[in-house]
Amino acid sequence: MLEITARQHPKPTHQGYRYDAIHDGRVLCTALDPFTAGARALLQEGHDPGQPVAFVVDGKPALLGRLGRVGALTVENSPSGRPRFRKVPGRLKGGKRETYPPQNTIGEAV
Repeated sequence: MLEITARQHPKPTHQGYRYDAIHDGRVLCTALDPFTAGARALLQEGHDPGQPVAFVVDGKPALLGRLGRVGALTVENSPSGRPRFRKVPGRLKGGKRETYPPQNTIGEAV
């Protein structure tokens, strides 16, 4: 099972705190939602989309999923201010929706 952890940046931005998504001791990307952005980074590296992935907090799995499904999601705030998962807006490529678009250095789709 792949594991992604997060390290919070010390200063918030106007959008909130940013986090480094970390796998095997290396930073995959920096994002507002490190689990889904980290999954997309692992997919870009060629990992199997069917492989299980866990978001680990304080040494324990907090969220679990399949890499391809997690990478197809992002997190945004609902009108009530609570976070919720949404599908990543993607392009159709070869008749299939591209679920893990390239990211810039802050974890946003380009």
